[in-house]
Amino acid sequence: MGTTEEIVAVLLRESGHDIENDVFVAHCPERVLHGRILIELVQNDRIVGGINAQSTEKAAAFYREFVSGKSLKPTLKRLNFVN
Repeated sequence: MGTTEEIVAVLLRESGHDIENDVFVAHCPERVLHGRILIELVQNDRIVGGINAQSTEKAAAFYREFVSGKSLKPTLKRLNFVN
């Protein structure tokens, strides 16, 4: 989180971006094992945070949609990771 707030947010502000209204800055640390990226994105619990409440909610909504299996299910089926 320190990198997000102390480096990324600062660089975005300095570049003229309005990170309170136009750009949503969030973080979600991931650790995945080689060859298991898709499986772990769907199965692992995660912590999502943002520099403000709106950024946090946007990131959480993205992960809910992405890892719910809706977006990944056809790929996971093709790779025989799910039924």
